[in-house]
Amino acid sequence: MPQIILEHISKRFEKFTAVEDLNLEISDRGFVTLLGPSGCGKTTTLRMIAGLETPTSGRILIDGTPVYDSDRGINLPPNRRDIGFLFQNYALWPHMTVEQNISFGLEMLKWDRTRIRARVQEMLELLKIEQFGKRYPSELSGGQQQRVAIARTLAPSPRVLFMDEPLSNLDAKLRGEMRTELKRLHSETNSTFVYVTHDQLEAMTLSTKVCLMETGVLQQYAPPLEIYNRPANQFVASFVGNPTMNFIPAWAEQKDPKTLQVRMLDTAVTFEADAPFTLPEQEIIAGIRPEFLPIREGGALKASIYSTLPAGMETTVKAHCRGTLLTSVVFGSVDYAVDEEVFLDITGNSIVLFGGTDHRTFASGRMRFGEK
Repeated sequence: MPQIILEHISKRFEKFTAVEDLNLEISDRGFVTLLGPSGCGKTTTLRMIAGLETPTSGRILIDGTPVYDSDRGINLPPNRRDIGFLFQNYALWPHMTVEQNISFGLEMLKWDRTRIRARVQEMLELLKIEQFGKRYPSELSGGQQQRVAIARTLAPSPRVLFMDEPLSNLDAKLRGEMRTELKRLHSETNSTFVYVTHDQLEAMTLSTKVCLMETGVLQQYAPPLEIYNRPANQFVASFVGNPTMNFIPAWAEQKDPKTLQVRMLDTAVTFEADAPFTLPEQEIIAGIRPEFLPIREGGALKASIYSTLPAGMETTVKAHCRGTLLTSVVFGSVDYAVDEEVFLDITGNSIVLFGGTDHRTFASGRMRFGEK
């Protein structure tokens, strides 16, 4: 399986820049998700790697071989990059059975009939669709069609499998089931998967690494839990996580290389960082995930309930606290009345601080009420 390297890749459409100076390394057997809002450049990036879109500048290598190099004039077509591409609409042939859909590409590659039959049967078993081999696409559910499309894409044993929002046409239950199947499939095939989505839950649950983009610029490239717990900047922190992180304006004064005295929500708080840092400016933003802002007896922050969204396993609570609307997650089947008085606390070791004109993360650690 190959390693994919993008070096200074840019794509411009007249005055519009879709991707700007992207450097990315996708490791062998990785499951990398290109994540971001609509128009951020993730699909354009995928299509450039696959050869369906030509970059304006830069270099792309697959398994050490340049498939695109603007300086040397190299631009290999998709059929010479040995990749499989799974489109959003599946693109199954309606007049062909499941078996014929899977075998079609192999016939174009001039495989012999015995080898084709064996590979089709292998794909049917791998995707657990053996009983549907003689059916036509119109006789299948959305999830079954999705499995057929994956089987057809995997049949020629491509070195890399590209997927462009392949679950977007499925309902919520099927999406969950297919996420499970895709993760199992990645493990069983030992293939390199490159996946495009705007759904952060898909990115968090499927990926070995997430490439988060905004307006064509890479914001962070890291494992999902690192992005969640150590976001590179305020945009990353706001995009990843549901419900979203609380962003609380604060004023800070540095006491030593790892400690700040913070004033926020009209309360004195001591921040203790994991590592030494330099305070960029005294006006900062404190980022607190809802699960680190629990409702509990004796909490230091008095608040009043604005709304609650009970979901059985957990309840999302929004509460007014000293002029700021905060979000908390309470685990368990609980509910609160509107305007009910509650008390909030701050827990956990993953409180992050943002500062500077670019709102970068400059420290992470824990908070406790009172001065040090």
